[in-house]
Amino acid sequence: MWILLIVLFSQPFTVETVDILGEYTEKQACLKEQARAGKTWGKDNPHHASFGCIQLHVRKTNVSRETREK
Repeated sequence: MWILLIVLFSQPFTVETVDILGEYTEKQACLKEQARAGKTWGKDNPHHASFGCIQLHVRKTNVSRETREK
């Protein structure tokens, strides 16, 4: 799973907020949306922002109650 994030900065080295813009099954789809988001954001926007795709690995574990109690 790939997550598209936007990081908004309030000052050069201060993060104001981090938001999830989308979830994708393929890296290329995330990168395409990242490029589109960057173009849509525009240079005239007063807030500095960074867009990025990160890969999220979901690990599923099947641990029985008896195993956890030992």
